[in-house]
Amino acid sequence: MKKHNSIKVILIAIIVLAILTWIIPAAYFQTELVEEGRLRMGLFDLFNYPVTALSYFGYIALFILVVGGFYGILYRIPAYRKLLDKIVDNLKGNEKLFLVVTVIVFAVLTSLCGVQLALLIFFPFVAAIILLLGYDKIVVALTLVGSTMIGMMGTTTAYSNISVLLSYLSTGDVDINTHIGTRIAILLIGVVGVIMTTLSYIKKHAIVGSKNIAAKKTVRTVEEKIVVEKTTEVEEKEEKTKKNTSKSTKSSSTKKSGSKGKSTSKKGSKSGSKKRNDNKNDLVEKDVIVIKENGTDEFVPIRVDGTHKVWPIVLSIFVMFVVLVLAFIPWESAFGSTAFTTATEKVTSLEITAWSGLLIGLLIVIACSFLGKNKRKSLIIGICTYVVLTTIAFLSVYGFHIGKTGTFLNDKINIFGVLFGTINAFGSWTITDLIPLLVVVTLFLCLVYKVKFDDVVGGFVEGCKKAFVPALVTVLIYTVLVLVTYHPFQAMIYKFVLGWTTKFNVFTTSIVAILASTLNADPLYSAQSVLPYFTSVFTDVTNYSKVFVLFQSMYGLTMLVAPTSLILMIVLSYLRIPFGEWFKSVWKLVLALLILVLFILIIWSDVFSYIIAALAVILLIVLAITKKL
Repeated sequence: MKKHNSIKVILIAIIVLAILTWIIPAAYFQTELVEEGRLRMGLFDLFNYPVTALSYFGYIALFILVVGGFYGILYRIPAYRKLLDKIVDNLKGNEKLFLVVTVIVFAVLTSLCGVQLALLIFFPFVAAIILLLGYDKIVVALTLVGSTMIGMMGTTTAYSNISVLLSYLSTGDVDINTHIGTRIAILLIGVVGVIMTTLSYIKKHAIVGSKNIAAKKTVRTVEEKIVVEKTTEVEEKEEKTKKNTSKSTKSSSTKKSGSKGKSTSKKGSKSGSKKRNDNKNDLVEKDVIVIKENGTDEFVPIRVDGTHKVWPIVLSIFVMFVVLVLAFIPWESAFGSTAFTTATEKVTSLEITAWSGLLIGLLIVIACSFLGKNKRKSLIIGICTYVVLTTIAFLSVYGFHIGKTGTFLNDKINIFGVLFGTINAFGSWTITDLIPLLVVVTLFLCLVYKVKFDDVVGGFVEGCKKAFVPALVTVLIYTVLVLVTYHPFQAMIYKFVLGWTTKFNVFTTSIVAILASTLNADPLYSAQSVLPYFTSVFTDVTNYSKVFVLFQSMYGLTMLVAPTSLILMIVLSYLRIPFGEWFKSVWKLVLALLILVLFILIIWSDVFSYIIAALAVILLIVLAITKKL
């Protein structure tokens, strides 16, 4: 069951929560906490709730499948492997620096934009590079999961992650800039913590260069064994040949036979030499097998020969990255800028004459025809399609009145509004808006590299198969959310824990925040499950700014180890890492960050936070100077 350990862990969590619905009474908040008694979960609910989760959150699972299909097609393009090899060759000697930069970039993007789910587009690409650099799958998980969860922990301007916190705590004059210095300090501390944990893991497990030390030892042992066996076998055959030659007579016929014997002996030595060469081939095969034990072959396309242009893939990845950043930065809610909203409205409402639109369409058809293998055939098919579509457009407006052709050509059309349909402005995108982007990039790459239709479909299907388990994990995690929403026993737990003190307390509130984060995978649902009751019990608004920082910090920290952490379980299921193995590698980091965050919340001074942040940066600089990176 190690292959699907993530599914096993989530199913156990669902069963445990189902049992709790039979033990703990349910309650909901409506101006006050109203107890409903026990709302027990039945057998049919166990099968109905995944369907409910799929209906509400299925778009996330669909996004994961599309990302998988995208990489399945990339695997059919030889230039993708060439690009990976070039990147790895250029990073030789700077492997650790690449990990550090990746952690910093992903953490900062998550903190600024809330792109933890959108970054899944680049996870397989970065994972392939890290594996080709010689690191194992735990290093990949530490880099990807650690960075994004630290970004959640130190959220700064990512409005989508903290909007519910802001709405419930606004009575305490909490806004998106509240204690921004403290949140940046937590972000820096977390980034340094992830980097140090990753480097410590690499040092402890002796991961060097392009292979593991253990793998090198295995290869050496196999080499010695095979050479000894093959050499002994050749020597025995040569001895037998000599004995047969000495027994022959000295007659002319015997001499001829003897000469043949000599030639046979030479052939035998050549055979022995050939077998030694076969030995080397065997050693190469054995070496590959050892590398495959690290799991690299599952996440990296096969090595290819020849020259392949990589610039289209580089351009595609760069464009996707730039669009992702611009599309998810909360320009209006965080920075008060409406430039992208205004620009989107103007573009989608732009009108041009029909003949201009037809001319632009014709130029696009001609340009696309040059990308096909058979340019003449592509041009003919493109023009025929173009004429059919134009005819349909004319008939839909004017019917069979051919005399209206002049009017049709001079009519104004909202070309971009028609082509794009409903499109959100940059700053308001969701992961569903990334799916058309992936489709456009895929079409571009398929045209440039002349990928056959069968390879496109086959690659997409293979990629979806790899992404199926992560998509299923997504549905199961949101099944947990549906379960605790329909059977809200968690409110009684919050009431019990918060009742330990009569005033606001950092420790009890942290416990509640951790429980809420574990039971509710989404940060918005996590805050919504507890804050209405919390604000009714603790009405001193002077503490709300501290609560604001506490909840977002505890959410990100909890998602590093919670079995209901969406990003964590998606990555673990994709890499096939057992949950227990992950926990062993990260629990010290979680404990250290928990102590530091609690210390900051108890001391609660912006100056103290700045000091901690400065120490974290100094530590990172020291690591760089001492060449630990």
